[in-house]
Amino acid sequence: MKKEIYISESMGESRIAIIEDGTLVEVYVEKQDKARMVGNIYKGQVENVLPGMQAAFVDIGYDINAFLPFSEIENPAYLADMDDSDEQTSNGQKRKSGNKRNRRKFQDNISVDLKTGQDIFVQVIKEAFAGKGPRVTTEIALPGRLLVLVPNAKYIGISKKIWDKYERRR
Repeated sequence: MKKEIYISESMGESRIAIIEDGTLVEVYVEKQDKARMVGNIYKGQVENVLPGMQAAFVDIGYDINAFLPFSEIENPAYLADMDDSDEQTSNGQKRKSGNKRNRRKFQDNISVDLKTGQDIFVQVIKEAFAGKGPRVTTEIALPGRLLVLVPNAKYIGISKKIWDKYERRR
């Protein structure tokens, strides 16, 4: 797959086009005077919960509500015990949850315990565009030079820039 990125800047506006195998895949137009939101963390309030869309809309203080897909919610009930053990389904059948095929089926109908009016911390992962609000996640990450702090993460990641074996084990 051949990927090309074209960037054009003029008159206070940047345009970025991404082309894969000769087909335009994405276009971004950004005005220089507009403040960026990606990476910002907000305390928002859940406005709408739409189970049919598997998403919620969160008021973070802007004109348009932020879009929060259920798949971007950290530690929801459907991921709490995702290991290779057998699980009991609602109709009493046992099911293996550890393999990817079953996990995908399980995630198709995600139910998350969000209520309208609930306060929630979110981080913007994609800018607002074309009249749509920004996309947010509850998996907050605070990046540093050699560290990314991810509160409540169940893993420890080590920067690839730290190559010394002693330092990596420390």
